[in-house]
Amino acid sequence: MSSLEHHPYNSIAIPPETRTLIVGTAPPPRFSLPRPPHEGPKPGCDADFYYGSASNMMWVYLENAEGRKIFAEPGSPEASVEDTVKLMEELLTRHNLWMRDVLQSYRRKPGHEGDSSDSGIDIVGVDTTFMDFAEVLAAGPHIDRVVFTSVNSAKLFFTKAVTAVGQHSFEHVFATANALRKARKGIDTFTEPFYQGNVGGRTITFYIAPSPSPAAPVPDVETCTKIYRRIVLGQA
Repeated sequence: MSSLEHHPYNSIAIPPETRTLIVGTAPPPRFSLPRPPHEGPKPGCDADFYYGSASNMMWVYLENAEGRKIFAEPGSPEASVEDTVKLMEELLTRHNLWMRDVLQSYRRKPGHEGDSSDSGIDIVGVDTTFMDFAEVLAAGPHIDRVVFTSVNSAKLFFTKAVTAVGQHSFEHVFATANALRKARKGIDTFTEPFYQGNVGGRTITFYIAPSPSPAAPVPDVETCTKIYRRIVLGQA
């Protein structure tokens, strides 16, 4: 059996002025707690934060969407001395953004201990726990937009995480919304809301962004930047 992983960043307090929450699934295994046995971020290359892998495109999209150079190139001498995590947190708070992942504790499937893909995670394991969205809403009283970074994170959210809010199952919500999403073409697949409705006693608009994973089949960087600028930063 693989080691039980605990999410390293979901315990960071959500800034109270947050309006948009970016929601993923879980970080690659090296980022997980405890450390050891997990090796942690690669010094001078990774950042010890959400989407901190040097190969992940999240911070490229957000930096480009803001329209100015913020981060040093991963692995460069400049990256080894900059406070990258602070820069990431400042970018988020400038735009009233924050981040959470759906999974809180989890194991990798046998043979997938080093696999960073969602498919390598044992979602139905007895040790698997999910973020409590009721706590998220309590900590972020102004959150009215959620942007998922994959269809899978949206599915897990609607079928697992929102059960903590004490409402009926949202499985049908996901199924219906995903069918409509699949019928859209081009950039509208991302820029049109995935779902808008009452979740946890609050009207929230949900989107699914292009995945920042380097392995994901997504549009080119310029198109992804435009999408992130529109649905994450809320700018035309």
